[in-house]
Amino acid sequence: MGENESIQTMFGRFQTIINELSFLGRTYDNFDHIDKLLCSLLRKWRPQVTALRASKNLENLSLKELIRLLKVHELELQQDDAGRKQKSIALSVKKRLMKVVVKKHVTQTMRYPSYQERSAL
Repeated sequence: MGENESIQTMFGRFQTIINELSFLGRTYDNFDHIDKLLCSLLRKWRPQVTALRASKNLENLSLKELIRLLKVHELELQQDDAGRKQKSIALSVKKRLMKVVVKKHVTQTMRYPSYQERSAL
């Protein structure tokens, strides 16, 4: 699976490979298909793969059900990424605003001496 590849795209490529193998006389059972798909997922999917292996009987899980579960998790990952990006943008805006405020404060203090400084003059 590529870094920006969706589950649907990956599954399409997988189906193409399986079909070509069947034309060559190579057939695999459902468990082999599921195992190959789970092994091909990226590292960020590892917790989901571990949970699936622990909670589901992969022998009885259909390929369609696996793809459905993976698509749901893919949506959750996308929402998490969007939330992180939004927080990152908010933090950078906040930092820029703080710089402007500090710069403005320094400029004003340099322009207008404080009461103590004026009394000393």
